[in-house]
Amino acid sequence: MKLVVLFTLLAVVSCEKKTDSETKEKENEAQVIQVSDGKEIKAEEKKLDTPQTKKVEKALDFVKLKYDSKDRPSSVKFPGKAKHGVRWQDRNGDNWFIFSSTRAMQNGKLQVENLYGTHVAILDGEVKTLRSVKELKTECEDDWNASFEQRAVSILDLDKDGYGELSFGYRVTCTSDVSPNTYKLMVLENGEKHILRGSDIIDMGSEVIGDGEYKMEGFKGEKVLLEHLKKVWKNTVKVKL
Repeated sequence: MKLVVLFTLLAVVSCEKKTDSETKEKENEAQVIQVSDGKEIKAEEKKLDTPQTKKVEKALDFVKLKYDSKDRPSSVKFPGKAKHGVRWQDRNGDNWFIFSSTRAMQNGKLQVENLYGTHVAILDGEVKTLRSVKELKTECEDDWNASFEQRAVSILDLDKDGYGELSFGYRVTCTSDVSPNTYKLMVLENGEKHILRGSDIIDMGSEVIGDGEYKMEGFKGEKVLLEHLKKVWKNTVKVKL
């Protein structure tokens, strides 16, 4: 009888050990995931590639930031005096675009105002000027006028490539009467410049002067940017007097 009891206890212990061993093997299998190249990675390591993590990384690609001249680093250099600016974060780092101008006065009267746009990006302490735009007075014996179009300014990422797209425009004219201005509207992305160049429309109430036609420059298949700029042109080309 004692022998029967002993054999029964040994069988129970053996089954428990086998069950524990199988459970550990299943746990180990659950912690190892086979990938296509035959390598094995731990489940804990796989967590690094979750959709939530990817979403955070994508959100860091392009973010609009509030522009405050008080926060502007001294390393952001530009000509003339700053008029206003915009700021955003993208794959180039911390981006600053400064709208500035230089003015020449004579006998207390403004003679000329030159316009500048400077795009500076800061990444890991390295400062790069990605693009500079300028509109300088040429020979003009009549009244010279140059001004940025505030309504045209926007920062987007329409093509979802992680680089911000800055749209802006300005008008210049050299005339002694009421005539359409030269109107230049552009979008900058990662140092590249795309332009719509033409003339604006002067709405005098009883009379409308100009046709608002334009030519495209610098576009090489960037359809989404072109369509966006066409909409901005339509919404900003008219000036009411």
